Amino acid sequence: MDYNVDNETIDFDKLIIEIYDAALTRKWGRVLAQCNKVFLANKTFLVLRDVINDREVAWRMKTAGDGCPSFPPEVDLSSLSALKPFFFRLHEGDIFDTCSPAFRSSEHFTAIAGKVLTPLDAEKTLAALVLRDERYEAYLGVCRPEQDDDFSKYEEVAFKRLVPHFVRAARFFRDEEIFRQQRQLAQGVYEHIKTAFVVCDSQLRVQACNSQAEQYLNSGKAVALNKKRLVFAMQHQHTRFCDKVQACLSGAEKDEVVHVVDDNVDVIEIFHIHRLASQAEEERREPLAVINIVTRGKPDWQNIQSCYALNKREVLIARMLYKCASYRDIAAAAGLTPGDVEIQVQRLIKAMGVKSEENLIDKLAMFSGTAPKFA
Repeated sequence: MDYNVDNETIDFDKLIIEIYDAALTRKWGRVLAQCNKVFLANKTFLVLRDVINDREVAWRMKTAGDGCPSFPPEVDLSSLSALKPFFFRLHEGDIFDTCSPAFRSSEHFTAIAGKVLTPLDAEKTLAALVLRDERYEAYLGVCRPEQDDDFSKYEEVAFKRLVPHFVRAARFFRDEEIFRQQRQLAQGVYEHIKTAFVVCDSQLRVQACNSQAEQYLNSGKAVALNKKRLVFAMQHQHTRFCDKVQACLSGAEKDEVVHVVDDNVDVIEIFHIHRLASQAEEERREPLAVINIVTRGKPDWQNIQSCYALNKREVLIARMLYKCASYRDIAAAAGLTPGDVEIQVQRLIKAMGVKSEENLIDKLAMFSGTAPKFA
């Protein structure tokens, strides 16, 4: 079906398809602009409200010009609460006209007109409830100023035809807002992690990261971000890292997997890889890896050996501890049992005058020429 508006033909079926495209792409401007043409409106809006907290959480509006204004600060939608009995009787898909006698005869209409309709220059609004669940509700509205004609029966029929499609699309509008809120919440959690923090899948596609990780990835050291994937500068490092991520995600490794890049002149880069275990296995989602990145300056090992009278084995153990090696790996390299390594570590702690392994790492770092950036 085509509509001719101001000598411009509008394909109504194409408009319906664009509604669903907008739901997927989050680009509502064109759809709302088309609605302005169909209904000779000065603006069309789509608003998502949090009914529990009685506030607006998302707003899209397109004026008849080229603008996509933000929510007008002078508009007070809280006055709509006066008409809660009216709005609570609505079901998804129900349409109302602010020019209707039922709406205008309400004792609260004057307040609503003054606080909402007049500031929006939308005294005449044809609107519909397009979403209602336990927390959210969404409204679609096409607006005209007071001096314009009322909406015709023809326009009401056209609006009624569009509304079922907006009802389906509004779920995407709600889900986009929920996703945005959850992502902001998660990002807030990420920022409290002191080390650089990256979440990626088995193909090293980054799903999330904190600002420390962004700073590290932009520094162009051992690993960088290329088309949203982690890519190592050295191919052999990239291959080894992929193998370790795969081993971690497959469950072959129960504890964390550590990958160390020691090719730089003055920096050691250490990647702690964990499987993200919070996802429900029964949902069969692809597992994700959590990667903490720590960079440490390279200590002057000869100076350390001289200052604390360490033997070669003790220096080897100290070097491997500094690179986050496990006792099992240290034992294999030093020809000891894990129990012997634990004893040797305690001797190192005592010899260097510290109280714990963490203090030992900090003291070793004092002998490096480069301070840790992401520790």
